[in-house]
Amino acid sequence: MSTQLLNEKLEECKHYDKDNRYMAAADLCSEMLKQATGVQFEEGMEKKICQAFMAHLSDKSVDVQSNAVKCIQKIASRIREKHLIMIVELMSEIVISGEKATRDIYSLAIRGIIGEISEENASTMIKAVYPKLVVGFGAGKSEEIAEECLDILGEIFKRFSGLLLKKDDLVRKDQLMQIISDQLSKTKASLRKKATNCIGSFSVILNIRQLQQMVKLVIDKLKARKSKEDLQTQLQAFAQVARNVGNKIAKE
Repeated sequence: MSTQLLNEKLEECKHYDKDNRYMAAADLCSEMLKQATGVQFEEGMEKKICQAFMAHLSDKSVDVQSNAVKCIQKIASRIREKHLIMIVELMSEIVISGEKATRDIYSLAIRGIIGEISEENASTMIKAVYPKLVVGFGAGKSEEIAEECLDILGEIFKRFSGLLLKKDDLVRKDQLMQIISDQLSKTKASLRKKATNCIGSFSVILNIRQLQQMVKLVIDKLKARKSKEDLQTQLQAFAQVARNVGNKIAKE
């Protein structure tokens, strides 16, 4: 497709009719996927296309939003790292501070990118996203935001467990240990459940010292339980850790 046609498609992404916006984005995605492996669009054009997809993530049409999520997932492994980081950083900010109505869409898109990105580009992406996700557990943030952050963190832990185990500078594991374990005591049942799942994935990226520290933390919370629900949650968390790294613990 010529540069002129690509620019026309970019303009069509702003069309008043949602069907036109949808098809224009789909066509741009298709053109990017036609490129041979390792061959990229001209940098300026690639940036414009990425910005068009980003704009569609907050489109008034749910169909257009969903299509943008799919397009971003498909092109994640083909675009320049700085454009990928640009997309992920913006989406992370909106998960934390944006509208509730679109929060899950952005979270889904981030998790989709995590599933597509290569380990070569993962370090930069994790360093960009991690500080923003930590903010999602801070004062004044809702439990719904914390849930989305746990989902994203869990995906990162599962997808890049080997990388995170080898590189201690990508995330602050001691900080995360406290943050995730704190969610186990929250009142919302769905948040506690996500925390138990996340702590299981998190346990895989810990060295022996950190793992022992986390097990002690969970046991201490178990001893200090205040309700039946609290007891069940702490037991489930312990079971998740045992399921993921039980053999590792047993060797020590």
